This record gives sequence, structure tokens and C-alpha cells, in this order.
Amino acid sequence: MHRSHRHSRSLVSCALITTFLFLSLLAPAPFAHADEPTLVKSFQRAYDFNSRDVAVINGVFFFIADDGIHGPELWRSDGTPDDTRLVKDIRPGGDGADLSRFRVVGNVLFFVANDGVHGHELWRSDGTTDGTFMVEDIRAGSQGSLSMYTYEDVPMLALGDTLFFAADDGVHGRELWRSDVTTPGARLVRDIYPGAESAFRYDNGQLVAMNGALYFFAYSGGSGAGVWRSDGTTEGTFQIGSFGGSGRLIVHGNTLFIATSNSLWKSDGSPAGTVMIRDNLCVSTYPPAHFAIMNDVLFFVGGFIDAAPTFPGMCKYELMRSDGSSGHFYGQED
Repeated sequence: MHRSHRHSRSLVSCALITTFLFLSLLAPAPFAHADEPTLVKSFQRAYDFNSRDVAVINGVFFFIADDGIHGPELWRSDGTPDDTRLVKDIRPGGDGADLSRFRVVGNVLFFVANDGVHGHELWRSDGTTDGTFMVEDIRAGSQGSLSMYTYEDVPMLALGDTLFFAADDGVHGRELWRSDVTTPGARLVRDIYPGAESAFRYDNGQLVAMNGALYFFAYSGGSGAGVWRSDGTTEGTFQIGSFGGSGRLIVHGNTLFIATSNSLWKSDGSPAGTVMIRDNLCVSTYPPAHFAIMNDVLFFVGGFIDAAPTFPGMCKYELMRSDGSSGHFYGQED
């Protein structure tokens, strides 16, 4: 089913109210200080705006809208009617290009789109028609390298002038790729799980950055998923710890917290500096996972595995906290 039909409940007629609300918050004066709403442009349909499908670059608001002719496509606005316009009709006709996952790198907008020929692939735009194009046909044919993520979130992260993302070229499985703002195209960083098997699966789509490096869970065969580090090069992409399965990553300053379903770890980004804080836990790691840092203390939802004979292996979930040392780790009831 096409995404525009599946999300029909999020379509609204004449999206002038939501368009104004975002422009009034994000655009410069006079909208930021206007007393009354001002109509910028009305559309036949527009998607409910969310953080993944809108972006602001140098005072220009990028969004998805349907003018009743081109289908849902990429639009831009500086907050005035005269400069609210279609950027490009990526998929000619009324179906639209099924755009999603906006990411800003420098002055370039990256996003996922389907032009009706190549399937879901990575695109980029500088806000002009000629400057809006597919980054690379990573997977030849109509399936697309990002088609598996049509209804899921694409692992993507901007780091410096580079966008890192997971894609499947039909040969290596879903692996880590990169695209640079200044260099055309995209390239595979490393085939972490050699062959057609995938390093990225449905349970490990998280990418985080710490001190200029990228961190993520990946499968490489053998003992399951581990945490990997990458500087964007093949040689600089390596595993810092094996955990048998996926989990969640939380960055705080120079510390990377690693939460698995039954343990909590911390790391400075090196294999030797990746150490366990506590095991024998139950930790809620699947979205929506609940982790927060306050006053250098990590809070999360979890519990201690009950070793009592009556309920072996059972957990009572509560609010947990840890300052990163095994000696200071307890549930809030304690």
C-alpha cells in the first residue's frame, strides 16, 4: 500500500493553519511577532508536520504538500506567498514521491524519495530545481535501497559534512553507507556482515555520535550484535564490544552508555574502555525506550532480575538510576 494512502488519516484539507503555525515559529519577522495569523498558501492536502518531515535551512522552510496537481512533493517557503513554491516534481503525476526522513547537512537537505523508477533512494536538495536530485541509484531497479524502511525509520545521522545511513544495494545486505555534501554520490563504508547478510536489522536502527565518531549496534555474524565505532573509513570502522543482541545507546559528554536487555555498560569509545556497570538486569530497550540524563546521572526504566525461587528470572520494572559506577546503582524505591 502506498504510504500516502496508509497515512490518509494524517492528511488535512487546505493546510493553511498548520503551514502558518510552522512558519510563524521558524521564519523571521514579521511572522515571529505577528498578532494575527496570515495565510501564506493553501494546499489541497498536506501531511501533519513532524520533526522527520520538515527542515529549515538559512531561513527557508522545507515541507511536504499536495497542490492537487503534483501529489505530495517537496515545497519550500520563506514565509511569503511569492516565495512559497514547489521545489521539484520528483515523481511526475498525482501520486507524489513518498518523501520522508528529512536530514540537514550543512546547507543541503537529504531525504528519502521514490521517483517511480528507482524505488526509495536517497535524494538531496539545495532548494532549487536543478539542485534537487537522487544521490545515487544504490540498488539498481525499482526496489530501491531504502524500500525496507518505507514504513520504518531509516537509520540516518548527520556528522560534520557527512550523512551516514543504512542501505541495501542488493549485494551486501543492509550496511553502513555515507554521502558527503561536497562529493557526489554515496559509498559503502564497510561490509560489516560479509556477504548478503545485513548488519542492520529492524531492532538496531539507532546511530549516535560522540567526539566526532559514529556509534551503532550491528550484526557481524557469530555471537550476535555488538557496538561498532566508525570514523567514516573502512579501517576506522570496528567493534568496541560484543553484547549478543541489540539495545540502546545514550551519549553523555565523553561517555557512551550501552543498555542491553539484561545489562548496562559504559564506554569511552575504545574496546579497552568498554566496561560493564551492572548485569542481572531487565532493561526496556525497545522504542519507546525511556532514558534521560540529569545532573550526570542516567535514569531509565528497568529492574533487577528476581532470583527468588518463587519467581525466577522475573522483573519488577521501576525507575532506575546510575552514575556510571557499579557501586552507585539502584532503583528509585531503594
